[in-house]
Amino acid sequence: MKYIRILVLSLFVLPFAARAASSEFMVAAQLLSAAKNADIQQVQALVNNGANVNFVDSTGMSIVCTALMNNDVRAAQILQMYGADASNCDRQIKQYRNKNTTRTESGGLFGGLSSAQSMTLAAAGAAVVIGGLFLLTDVFDPGNDNSSSSSTGNRGEDNPGGNTNSPTEKLAIPYGPAMPTAETESANYADNLNLYSPSDSENILAKNFKLMNNMAGGNYLLMMRGYSALARGYMGMRTLRDSARAPITNDTLKQYNLGSTAVAGGRPVNVGLITTNGVNASDTSSLGDRLLPWTTFNGTSLNQASTDMVSSKYYNNKITIAAGATDLSGMTAAEDSSFVGDFDLSGSGTAINNTSASALDNLLAKIIGGKEAGYADADYMGFMPNGQMSIFRTGGGRGYVSMTETNAGSYTMAGDALATGDTLTLDGKTYTVTRTGNAIVATNGDTTYNGYIGADGALYMNDAAYTLADNTITQVKKLDDIDYFNYKALLKSGALWWAAGDIGGGRSRPDIIANASVISPLHSRDTKTVSDILSVGTDSTKLQAAFIKFVNQYYDVNTTDGVGGADALPGTDASAFFNGLGSTFSPLVIFSTGAFETDSAWSGKTLEAEFENSAPLVFPNLEHLFMSVVAVGQTGTKGTTTADSVAGYSPSGTYALSQWSTNNGTPDDTSDDKYYKARACGAAGRGTASIDPWCFAATGLTDELAVAAAAGAAGAVKSAFDYMNNKQLFMLLALTADGPFLGSTDTGTSMTKDALISYLKSMYTLPNEYDARWRSGGENYLDVFKEVFGYGLINVARATTPAKKLYYYTDGKIVSSSGNAYWRAATNTTFRTSSAFSPRMATISAPFFDKLESIDGELALPRIWKNEFAVGTQSRRGLYMGDVLGEFRADNRAAPRTQIGNIGFSMTTSPRAYNDNMGGLDTLQMDYARGAWNFAAGYQHHLTDGASRFDGMSNPILNLASNAVTTDAIYNSGRWSFGARAFSGAITDEELLENDPTISSQYAPARLGLISGAQSHIAWHGDKFGFTTAFGNAHESDTLLGAQTGGLLNLGAGDTMYIDSELSYRPTDNLTLRVRGTFARTTSDMAGGAVILGMSDIYSDAIAAGVDWGNFNFTVARPLGVNRGTMQYSYADYDLSEVADGKYDIVITDAGVRDVDLTPENREVRLTATYRHALGAFTDGALGFIYRVNPNHTSAFGNESIFMLKLNHRLGI
Repeated sequence: MKYIRILVLSLFVLPFAARAASSEFMVAAQLLSAAKNADIQQVQALVNNGANVNFVDSTGMSIVCTALMNNDVRAAQILQMYGADASNCDRQIKQYRNKNTTRTESGGLFGGLSSAQSMTLAAAGAAVVIGGLFLLTDVFDPGNDNSSSSSTGNRGEDNPGGNTNSPTEKLAIPYGPAMPTAETESANYADNLNLYSPSDSENILAKNFKLMNNMAGGNYLLMMRGYSALARGYMGMRTLRDSARAPITNDTLKQYNLGSTAVAGGRPVNVGLITTNGVNASDTSSLGDRLLPWTTFNGTSLNQASTDMVSSKYYNNKITIAAGATDLSGMTAAEDSSFVGDFDLSGSGTAINNTSASALDNLLAKIIGGKEAGYADADYMGFMPNGQMSIFRTGGGRGYVSMTETNAGSYTMAGDALATGDTLTLDGKTYTVTRTGNAIVATNGDTTYNGYIGADGALYMNDAAYTLADNTITQVKKLDDIDYFNYKALLKSGALWWAAGDIGGGRSRPDIIANASVISPLHSRDTKTVSDILSVGTDSTKLQAAFIKFVNQYYDVNTTDGVGGADALPGTDASAFFNGLGSTFSPLVIFSTGAFETDSAWSGKTLEAEFENSAPLVFPNLEHLFMSVVAVGQTGTKGTTTADSVAGYSPSGTYALSQWSTNNGTPDDTSDDKYYKARACGAAGRGTASIDPWCFAATGLTDELAVAAAAGAAGAVKSAFDYMNNKQLFMLLALTADGPFLGSTDTGTSMTKDALISYLKSMYTLPNEYDARWRSGGENYLDVFKEVFGYGLINVARATTPAKKLYYYTDGKIVSSSGNAYWRAATNTTFRTSSAFSPRMATISAPFFDKLESIDGELALPRIWKNEFAVGTQSRRGLYMGDVLGEFRADNRAAPRTQIGNIGFSMTTSPRAYNDNMGGLDTLQMDYARGAWNFAAGYQHHLTDGASRFDGMSNPILNLASNAVTTDAIYNSGRWSFGARAFSGAITDEELLENDPTISSQYAPARLGLISGAQSHIAWHGDKFGFTTAFGNAHESDTLLGAQTGGLLNLGAGDTMYIDSELSYRPTDNLTLRVRGTFARTTSDMAGGAVILGMSDIYSDAIAAGVDWGNFNFTVARPLGVNRGTMQYSYADYDLSEVADGKYDIVITDAGVRDVDLTPENREVRLTATYRHALGAFTDGALGFIYRVNPNHTSAFGNESIFMLKLNHRLGI
């Protein structure tokens, strides 16, 4: 026997605890012993009486470090609650082991930059970068790793990661419909990316990829990693998910087609796009309309698609359904004439069919929602090909205004509408018409006019609008100066969000509003900036007054409209919009930082963002709903031109502020060309003490194109995670962007400040004056970076990567005094066994390597370290005093029961050695009986149905659950009974604490996950013989037979099917013989990962036999354990090889797949004996004995013996 613990009544121990030791060493020993037994009262008594919780013995080990070295995490937690300092434990443990053990290869120093399984050093513990190398600061211990170890993400400080506050997980990133599991994501991600760069040059996707790679400014989808969202199935329609955030897969959606057209998701995400000239939604381009069938999810199943669940690509369009139509063949869409004026604010008759729109005008919409296919010639596709857009047309200061109607000429028309071959006579000249769609070309051979038929039916041509009636052409509008109506468009778009919302006709509310029309006056070098707004002080009234004044200064062209005119002043619309944003409506609003005119060499000082980007400082409630966007592009001449595949793309240059030129409408005359340079973020990139930064970088040759790219990226991510509100969307984009708040690498390794700075320097080029500030001015590089690029370039791939999480120190804030929010891998590597799942000891070898090189590259020395992950039982897990003694009953009385008619009620409690905040409640049940039926609902602290937890006579699968709620239905027929049960509860671990009892005044075992399931049973009971057989299934949310795994060793969650049978024989009234057997098969939902490739079904069993003889009870049991199961993992071995020039390189000497046997080393045998006796009318006593051979199915820690004595005296009145 390796160890024996004798349990006695704590009543006799506590009064003597403070004076039981005569030396500090003995008091410290008692303190450690009390912590190991989770005796909170004794720990507190010892500390209150002067015990030194940080006592260090002669070996140099403190008591908390001794607990950690022996893998007793619960004891260490308790000691830390009372002030124990564990910060030096790493050093103390290493020094102790160096002095007292033979040194073995531990792999303490790692390069960690590469491995055969693409693993990361983060799997082995918290890593920090020192001199370019990774040094482990933690002993990898799968036996006690139950909590996340991560950086705080506080990249702007000199001591990142130094806070003691714990971050809180807020957002977890789920999988997508195209690759719904880790296995499919790993296997198909690269292939799905390359679907958009096929090798077949005639494929439209290949044509598009080539065109976009060679476009001025580069392929925005490549640079912002937008193809990743498409590869994961996020095409612009809301991703439907179940209650666990699992996606409804594409294969499932295809079963709910509308006729022959596949349903691709939920209702499309809508982006409100504010443009100068609208767009030309030509069917021959990627802007051609697309009718999108969608469906809804009612929580359990999908609803069949119908003609009522179809959306146009354009909110502007009205869908017409033919009588009796059942699919898209009977549906058409056209620009809605009834409210075209709400979208076309320039009076031009259309917002989406402007045949005069330039290629640049159209590109704004193509970047956001251009279709990926459905046209013949190469074109630009968008971030959300199946998304919806609300197109607003402002006119850019010029528009059609009403005038006195004037007779302008005549026409001939063969049919009811102007068509090819008809004629127009204007100013005495006759023009022959050619019509294509709504586009009109009228020519007489010498003069040609281009125009279109507006949604209002008017002909727009020759800077005028005409109506045609009774063979007379009447001019009704003329082209003239108008206000810049951006803010009116913003206000109308906001109204669509809150007043309309998702409405019929397939119209979705605009969750993103992009102001992609940067007006000409704001391109001046002396345009007012954020600093000009801040110069008026901090009073909110003065700030708003200055903001509105500047809006009117730049946007109010028609100075009479605000004085008795039809339109409000632009400043009035701006005030209404920004005061409503965040209170009345909550879309994500995107503005450009702007640009300024410069010379042909783009010389001169870089300027800060124009004044509109101060909105979050001026108006309340805008935090995380207003984005400023700075335009960036790649340096050098290659850009994306050399990319031959999506998956293989790597940037050819660094990112810098965009600069561009325009030909001013005269491409053959360069003398009037204009040159522009993007403005930097300024204060929008720094934020304030109370407001998080709000500036991002997006790729775009111009400031307007960058706004479109940011809007498209936001729309794609919104389609992935529609359940997130727009503030959460903002924070997800911020924390996953390539910038100063990036908390970890894509593989989850924490980034130190130096590593992050090095990464950003390799990716960006700062303007010269900003670069000098950190190089020679002594400023912090990250602070300077924020002023230029803010959060950095939006990264759609990182924002949609599944199995990652966002962590916050202060809820709803990115920047906080406790630490900055950050993004990183969702789990740490963990392998914590349970009593049921305790595989034999094994190790998984995972070598890591790095390469040391001299600066000139002449010397190179690779280094290889072996990293071994332990699998199996590594720490002793005994039965704890409070657990065993609390469950041990001194009497066998049935639970008190109250019967009222057909309704029964019962409740039992037991004394606790701690406050569980439930008054020691064990069971609570209410039942209803009627005839042969009995229905019951109840609570059980441990799901044993009245049997002991420890003697093996309860159902061992159900026994995994604690704090369980059950519902039962039983039908009795003579000696037979048939029943069904549903249950749910928690998987807990008594070795770990869920909370701090010194704060919460309660003790609760740590919850590792949830368990739920159902079973049915059949039973027969005669006079002497009886049996019960149950069949059931149990689902664990985060564990496998109670074992906790995660990270690289993640085995997934378990689904267990079981059969449980019990036989009883009662030859006399005082003697009962019982036999119970349970047989189970567990499958895991684990998808293959980087290390663990898969696992077989796990078979387990439990057998017990017992005898009840009067007051004596004896059982012998083999508790639940695995009898068959294997796990497969990948491995590789490296070696050094000398190359021809005398240098060394790394070669793989062996690689493959190996199996790990999941069966335990031994099987536990447990003997339990109990004798109970009534010592008086109100007094009961009991003796108990438990003997465990190979506890938890291992012989590594010897056997265990527990002797119990318990007295119970009831007080009555």
